[in-house]
Amino acid sequence: MNTEHSVEDELSMVGNIPFIKNPLSFFASTKNFRSFLSITDSDDILNDVQIAEKMFATLFISSAQPEMDTKLQVVRNVLKQRLRYPDINDQPDLLKFAKIWILPSKIHLTNPPSAFLSSFKDSIKTSQTEYNFDTLSCVKFELKDGAERMMIYKMIDDGFRPSLVIVKWSKDLDEDYATAYCAGHLVNSGYVLVDSKNGYSLYFYSNFCLYDTVSMKEICYGNPFVNSFHEETEELLKCLKVRKIENDAADTTSPLEPSST
Repeated sequence: MNTEHSVEDELSMVGNIPFIKNPLSFFASTKNFRSFLSITDSDDILNDVQIAEKMFATLFISSAQPEMDTKLQVVRNVLKQRLRYPDINDQPDLLKFAKIWILPSKIHLTNPPSAFLSSFKDSIKTSQTEYNFDTLSCVKFELKDGAERMMIYKMIDDGFRPSLVIVKWSKDLDEDYATAYCAGHLVNSGYVLVDSKNGYSLYFYSNFCLYDTVSMKEICYGNPFVNSFHEETEELLKCLKVRKIENDAADTTSPLEPSST
């Protein structure tokens, strides 16, 4: 994502979720395989399927809903039969899926959310096949009672850095300390909050991990990040001061010698 341009120019909405406007260009380097993992407590997967369509991605849904397997099978049938699906016009919720262009075979049900607390990578499995890969293009967390926090910590701990992370925080970031700490860890690990609408926060991986800028073994009084910023700011001010002195000296011309007559 080019941060020199206006962020708003590069964003759009998928349903009620903020997303990037041109995912095909954004994920151009991963054109062979794009993956979208949705870890959710919700039984509404319309936005997930719409995002997968926009990304041209394989969709993995992790849900604790007991009826999710049945619902996914219905959605696959609608995607396959479209307007030929029985009584589709009398079912407005299913009619929305009939207008989405994604292969039914690209929608999978993985292990439930609790499995991801043991191993993020090994939990991405399906009944049809097992995907063994080390990267994820996009991950969405939509859980209840703060459960998304442990999932995010585990994702970071297991070395996953999806290009995009969507989080529907179950508690207010400015009122719940545990949620704020988790969001802070996500940002310190290299993510930038680029949009927040309808309760959903969209994060972009910038590849700038704040933890890499300091040593946690160095003894210091105060926060090591703050100390590092102070030191770098002082060095910058010194450089600017020296540069100003040099420029002032270069602009100063010596007085003309009086000409001899």
